[in-house]
Amino acid sequence: MKTIFDYNPTDKELKELFGFDRKTDSMAYGFSIFPLPNKDYEKENDDEGRLLDLAKLFEYRGQTNEAAEIWAKIPDVARQYRGSFDYKVTPQ
Repeated sequence: MKTIFDYNPTDKELKELFGFDRKTDSMAYGFSIFPLPNKDYEKENDDEGRLLDLAKLFEYRGQTNEAAEIWAKIPDVARQYRGSFDYKVTPQ
């Protein structure tokens, strides 16, 4: 399964979408927080969490068709995410 790291996210994207914190070298992926480097990402983050991260990245980049394909694979997660306070992903 591909992850956000297969799409070369920029530092800005990592900060905006996943709360990259350079002080602690950590980010929040899916529903969990992991230290960097990302070697633990695949081991610790489940398929739904990885798909959530991909959907968020695609939406941020304006790739709505790709995001919609991902959201369709995780409808329960999509409902939960879209019902939360941080649903709107808007590129700056």
